[in-house]
Order: sequence, then structure tokens, then C-alpha cells
Amino acid sequence: MQISLEEKISSAIVEAVRENAADVGVCNRPEGMHGLEVLPYRCDELVVAAPREHALAQHAAARFTDALDFDFIGLHTGSSINLLLTRAAAEAQRILRLRIQVTSWDGLCRMVEAGLGIAVLPRIAAEPYVESGRICVLALAEPWARRELSLCVRALDALPRAARLLVEHLKAPGARA
Repeated sequence: MQISLEEKISSAIVEAVRENAADVGVCNRPEGMHGLEVLPYRCDELVVAAPREHALAQHAAARFTDALDFDFIGLHTGSSINLLLTRAAAEAQRILRLRIQVTSWDGLCRMVEAGLGIAVLPRIAAEPYVESGRICVLALAEPWARRELSLCVRALDALPRAARLLVEHLKAPGARA
């Protein structure tokens, strides 16, 4: 039994499952999932991460429009969070000032830790940095800050044994990816 795990943006995950390049995908329910079996996975909470000494760090929560006053560290162009933040900034008739773009949550948190900007990311991705005291997180006071994550497969009944066991594990209460 062998499992290969790769991090990709949601649209690429859906495409990989559809093209049989992946058996199982975990994604932020993007458009175009027709023809796939979609299973609820978990809720994901987006937060604002800031260096400990940042002006926002003294608050428990922040509106996205308040965060737009500062430089951002963001994920690469095309990522679902990048698209979400760009859209939210445009709706607020503001500019998202991306100072740096990175390809991983770890890189994003390290840039925030270095004081190069703030970021929006899933709480679970920020937790190791918060626990070590290197960054702080604020609740993001926006309705879109809670996302529904889904598992997607071509056909649950046709999955290889290893993939089926992975899906069963991920659907178990309290399981973490």
C-alpha cells in the first residue's frame, strides 16, 4: 500500500481527480465538480496572521477592510485564497497590497514571523507558529472566513484499497489530514 500526498490549489486537485492522476482530493469546493462524487469533509476557518508586535496584534478580531491597510504575504497567483482575497478587496473597492507571494503555508508563516507583512490563512495552518509564540492570529470577521472543505473522488466504490482507507480515515470524527 502506497500513498503519495501533494499540495495543490483546489481547481488543480479537481482536475487531477477527474483525469485519474489522483484518487482522492481535498478541496475548497470549487466550481466544476460535476461528474465527481463529493463528500463533506470539514469546516475551515480563515484567520489573519500577524507578527506579535504588529498594530493588529492587540485585537482579537479584524475586518478584512482594516487588514487591507497593511502589506500582505500571499499564496501564489491562482490559489483559492489568493482569488478570494483579491475578490474581497475589489468588492471593498480597495487594493490587496501583496508584498510577497509564496507557495506554502510554512513559507507564508515564516514571512509573517519575519515581520514582512500579514496574511490570511486557515487557522490550522497557523497553529504551530502560534503555539511557539512566533505569530498571533486574529479571527477574520467576515462571512466568507468559514469555508466548507470537501473530499472528491471519481467513484467511491471503485477506489483502490489504500485510497478507500484514506477516505474512511479522513471522514472519521476528529481526523486530521
